Amino acid sequence: MAAPSEKLARALEALKEFQDRNVVAIRSSDLERLDRERLVKNGFL
Repeated sequence: MAAPSEKLARALEALKEFQDRNVVAIRSSDLERLDRERLVKNGFL
């Protein structure tokens, strides 16, 4: 089982992919639910 920091790192990598493509608005359907929840909980979204 992955550590919480590894799970957050995975979510941040997904967010970085959007940033690299210059996406300004990210739909909730563009991210997996758990990744989105982790990013919101930690103040990245």
